[in-house]
Amino acid sequence: MLNLNQLENATENERVSELYHWACLFRAKTWEDIRMIAENNNAIREAASHLKILSEKEKIQQQAESRERYFMDMSCSRNEGIAEGYSKGSAEGYSRGSAEGYSKGSAEGYSKGSADAQKVATQLALLLVQDGRIADLERIASDPVYYQELLKEYGLD
Repeated sequence: MLNLNQLENATENERVSELYHWACLFRAKTWEDIRMIAENNNAIREAASHLKILSEKEKIQQQAESRERYFMDMSCSRNEGIAEGYSKGSAEGYSRGSAEGYSKGSAEGYSKGSADAQKVATQLALLLVQDGRIADLERIASDPVYYQELLKEYGLD
């Protein structure tokens, strides 16, 4: 067993040994310390060279991982913002469109009560948005039969 904390207590004979130089390498704190230790020993010089290459590769890998995490975080945030904006915009647009459509229908005698129809349409639109059924929300704008089916499905008929 080798205690690196006791290197300064090594004798002169121990300080010239190969083991002492390797212990100094393991205890080195800076690249300058390593360079000085490796000056007179080819094996240590080669080990130090490999150590430097490996540490550089590790730094590059950490940078790449950090950059990848950043782009993933940005992508997730962007997608969440788009989804939220789309849901809010669709619900508001459908609600306004439904109100306008039912108002016109009521004025022409088509609807059986514009206020009630508008309220039901708004409820359905909100329920579809809550369930993430944006495609169904868009479809009912042009398909009155499907609109009636969804009213039944949600118990709003």
